[in-house]
Amino acid sequence: MANFDVSIGGNRSQIKYFDNTTHFICTWNNLYLQDQQDVGPFTFQAVLQNTGSYSFKRQVIFELVFF
Repeated sequence: MANFDVSIGGNRSQIKYFDNTTHFICTWNNLYLQDQQDVGPFTFQAVLQNTGSYSFKRQVIFELVFF
């Protein structure tokens, strides 16, 4: 796991979770790397099911660079 720091994003960085007895969902929103702050922000989510299955999702935002 990367060295994410919630304090860098100010009020925009969040960690939220939800549990309904069949699924536990944790979302990390707008996090920055502690030693590479210019690379972020990152958003990703882990979903754990009571069956033992899990999924991991991340948001990909492409930055357009024009030359």
